[in-house]
Amino acid sequence: MANRKHYDLRQMVASGYNSDDHSYIHKFGQIAEAASDQFGTIWDVDDTVYPWASFDTAGTLSVVSDSTDDVNSTGTGAYNIVIEGLDNDYNVVSETILINGETPVAGTVSFKRVYRAYVSAAGSTGNNVGKLSVSKGGVVVLCIRPGLNQTLMAIYTIPAGKTGYLYQVTSTGEKDADFSGYVYARIGGTGLFRAQHVWDVTGGGQYVYNFSFPIRYPEKTDIDIRVLPRDNNRSTTACFDMLLIDDEPDHPDSYGA
Repeated sequence: MANRKHYDLRQMVASGYNSDDHSYIHKFGQIAEAASDQFGTIWDVDDTVYPWASFDTAGTLSVVSDSTDDVNSTGTGAYNIVIEGLDNDYNVVSETILINGETPVAGTVSFKRVYRAYVSAAGSTGNNVGKLSVSKGGVVVLCIRPGLNQTLMAIYTIPAGKTGYLYQVTSTGEKDADFSGYVYARIGGTGLFRAQHVWDVTGGGQYVYNFSFPIRYPEKTDIDIRVLPRDNNRSTTACFDMLLIDDEPDHPDSYGA
């Protein structure tokens, strides 16, 4: 009898098989202390919707810490910050900026979108001592809270030449937290954000949804997970998993729910 092998697509993509045209992204975020009835994005700045309008035009970024311990080479905290995002053509780009404590340091790479930042080198503490803030035009667009070495932001933008397939959404609430959660998407990166999926959590706990058929999003689409809490000072989290596949000519262009 022939030896038949069964392959799991997700495992193959995660292991790098056929990685030239298949990849994946796992995005995750947290609101540390959500205020009651304050609608906002799940990211590192509590009770605010992510400032997408800051990227109406591409531009450079600057980084600053609120601690003098976060200084390249000589401090006990973070030495640098690595920023990941997209350039003006929506191609993936990154930049490493050396940190100089409470003195802002300007970058040189122009970003049209950002979706992650992390510390890749640090002093004796092994992490950022202060809060690291990355700004564009004076507006904070990335933030790493003390000790985390990583942004916690449930947002993403599909790169140019890719189609994203949303497979799973997970969300949690602390203790007895009550809240409504929403997947918002702005198709193709223009026009309005609209709700694509919704859930409720009552009394804390976890919400997990595996889509029977993944939601398909075209290049440049902005994804933003938002919540409406009904309790004060509760931690709320969300994450989502997306398969990215290179576009093919003459593919149908019907997206979202």
